[in-house]
Amino acid sequence: MTSASGVGNWTATVVLVDGGLNFVGDTTAASWGGTDFPSGTATLGGPAIPIPAGRYLVNFNSVTLAYSFEAVEYYNVVGIIGSATAGGWDTDTDMQLNPLGDSTDWKLRTVLLDGELKFRADHDWGVNWGGPDFPNGVAERDGPNIPVTAGEYNIYFSSFTGQYAFVKLQVFSTVGVVGTASPSGSWDIDTPMNKDPNDENNWILPSANFTDGPVKFRAEGAWTFNWGALDFPTGIGTQDGPNIPVVAGTYGVTINTNSGEYAFGDPITSTTDLLSPASIKAYPNPANEVLNLDLSAVDMKGQVTLNIYDINGKLLQSTVQPGDSLMKVNVATLPSGFYTINISNGHYIVGKKFNILR
Repeated sequence: MTSASGVGNWTATVVLVDGGLNFVGDTTAASWGGTDFPSGTATLGGPAIPIPAGRYLVNFNSVTLAYSFEAVEYYNVVGIIGSATAGGWDTDTDMQLNPLGDSTDWKLRTVLLDGELKFRADHDWGVNWGGPDFPNGVAERDGPNIPVTAGEYNIYFSSFTGQYAFVKLQVFSTVGVVGTASPSGSWDIDTPMNKDPNDENNWILPSANFTDGPVKFRAEGAWTFNWGALDFPTGIGTQDGPNIPVVAGTYGVTINTNSGEYAFGDPITSTTDLLSPASIKAYPNPANEVLNLDLSAVDMKGQVTLNIYDINGKLLQSTVQPGDSLMKVNVATLPSGFYTINISNGHYIVGKKFNILR
């Protein structure tokens, strides 16, 4: 098991077979067991806890000896169904596993109508979720229909926690850097950026030469949507904000058009600089007080910036820590919901979805 937030707390997600088990310390000299399932208080030298086969989120406190086994169910598919969807109440619109999340996090981009909908598993009413709140809430099994307002949305749903969010889209076809310090040297000619294939709000200019002077970011080659700020090399651009004062150099540049966060860093020389979310592990998920980041599969050296965004792209928390194979982030002040943590050391960049449930 791995250490979790709080004194003596341990957690793990495991697949178990029918039988019994005990919790043990660093040596088998310390063994705790009990007679109750799915939760109880263990005793030193107690009997094996009776376990039915299944996947579980296991929690154990080696101080209080309290334990719990929370079943984690996995589904072949989760979808939405209802009068707000294209298929009405007759046909599911399937969701996809979220590439930034885990095997209980689902995502769908779709156009919805005014109406109602529910989430359900495997195209059957045997397992379905609903709730009274929109655009965010926590669905319950066999809960009420979710009321929906028409629009195009990214929909996020956790089939483990029941948390859901509908995020209305503002998506651009092009984003570029413009200004006298930009590679074009002009306020009329954009230097185009590349859209991140894993996040349509994240734009990347792998490597370009800049001179001393001002630049801004803008979308669709026009000033209707543009971002600027007084900070360099990193900052949070705002709509119609001031020009960004660039110092001459060769940079890899990124901007998130949802949050406005931008960075001028080391050139992004290969696709490995934009790491796959699968290369890191974030746990426990859902988190409560501390989020653990397992970076042992990547070479995240130097000072690492950890930025946490809410589902709407708002920057909520930013910390800088020395890079390590295991990093801990305090999330105790964040409310229940869906979040993304962006991890960068000026060379490597990676984002990971996680949930908080209180």
